[in-house]
Amino acid sequence: MKHGGSGEARHADVLWSNWGFGVVAILVFATLIAIGARKGRSLRGLGPWLWLTTIGCVVAWSFLVLSYRDYMTEESHSLFLALPLPSAVMLYVLLPTTALFTLFYVVGFQRWILTEKDLATYESLLAARKRIEEHVEEPAAEERT
Repeated sequence: MKHGGSGEARHADVLWSNWGFGVVAILVFATLIAIGARKGRSLRGLGPWLWLTTIGCVVAWSFLVLSYRDYMTEESHSLFLALPLPSAVMLYVLLPTTALFTLFYVVGFQRWILTEKDLATYESLLAARKRIEEHVEEPAAEERT
């Protein structure tokens, strides 16, 4: 287990850039959900939940990175529910927090992402396109005969 040497020496230069990468990844994910839910300038009620979940994920990610930084510098490691603290934070804090993104997306899909009105608009556009395509194909078929 000690083949890599000191974790503190290996990760000291990249720990904070990796933290920044994780924050950016969370923000990109939240932005993509917001783009999918946006109708004009409105997020249709998803905004507060999306902000809370995003902030929660950034806080959980920051807690994970800080606990890992402290874990690397400690001589003796305490356990939380039979796991080292960084692993416990990952499993018991970060995982449930990020699962909220999925939960909001699945539960609120018809309310925030694709509403009944949006679906009706899409179906009417699709029907209009079909009529146009059928109208264009009919003269071409008559010319062949």
